[in-house]
Amino acid sequence: MRESDKIRTGKAAKRLDLELSADAALIADAVEDLKGIDLLVLNVRGLASFTDFLVICSGSSDRHVKAIVDGIKVKLRAANVTPLHTEGYEEGAWALIDFVDCLVNVFTPETRRFYQLERVWRDAPVLLGERAELLPEGQAVEESQTGPEDVSTGVSRA
Repeated sequence: MRESDKIRTGKAAKRLDLELSADAALIADAVEDLKGIDLLVLNVRGLASFTDFLVICSGSSDRHVKAIVDGIKVKLRAANVTPLHTEGYEEGAWALIDFVDCLVNVFTPETRRFYQLERVWRDAPVLLGERAELLPEGQAVEESQTGPEDVSTGVSRA
């Protein structure tokens, strides 16, 4: 049994009843502790071969996104779980943490609205949280509304 499977707070124990892994429960706890916005945990088993759970949340700013990422890593490190890879941290608009069984996406609100991962994974069952309101099928997000930065260069596309 992994160390993370032994750590169960009251909140984590409830989530495990909803078929969440201990790692996903710890990630959700870290997001909630750091006041992450619109936390969503999806079960992508059977839909994706690269992970079992997709965690999506927002931070209110680039700095908040970084704080959430740091908090997730600290909480899981305490359970002897380390990420395979982290991307986008320096830019701060969208950070991705790959824990193999759990893939975590932390966005600024504007970047989250632009990419709409909830739409991409609309067939995945929601284990925790609620899906954000999506634009009607075929309607694109106007870049001037959201103004996400190009994560590779840090240059605004708006």
